[in-house]
Amino acid sequence: MKTIYKHIFPVKALFLLELICGSVILSYMIHLFNNDIYPNIWTFAGPMLGAALILTGLRGSKINEINIDASQGIIQISKVSISTTKIIKIKLTDLKSELIFGDGRNSFLMRNLLLKKLQLVIFDADQNVAEIKSNFLGLNNDTIRKLHGKIKEISNQ
Repeated sequence: MKTIYKHIFPVKALFLLELICGSVILSYMIHLFNNDIYPNIWTFAGPMLGAALILTGLRGSKINEINIDASQGIIQISKVSISTTKIIKIKLTDLKSELIFGDGRNSFLMRNLLLKKLQLVIFDADQNVAEIKSNFLGLNNDTIRKLHGKIKEISNQ
């Protein structure tokens, strides 16, 4: 089994961090409201941000690692959430991937001038199985491009 992608940070720790940050923001906003302090735009944005972080921490899932087993002819994708781990197996003959720029547009401005927002979509016989998106400021764009190249190379063999 050969690992071609491994998430940099422990995924469950990231979800736990989202839960903690969301809880802190929400409890701070409740403390302000109990003391009759209404901080302008944060009156609405603060509780919504806290609730969104809590929901993302509880319901979100990320790809932790991608492994190739050439002897069996499969690729294994491990998706992790805060409570479960799901392993998706795809036959190498059915494997396809697509690299999408920004919001689906492949324009000159998005590719060359602005910060590139990439999304790698992995398909199992024309069915969307997994997605890896750029993180803050596109710091993992090189990793996404390399992974796309490896998947293309594997699927062409």
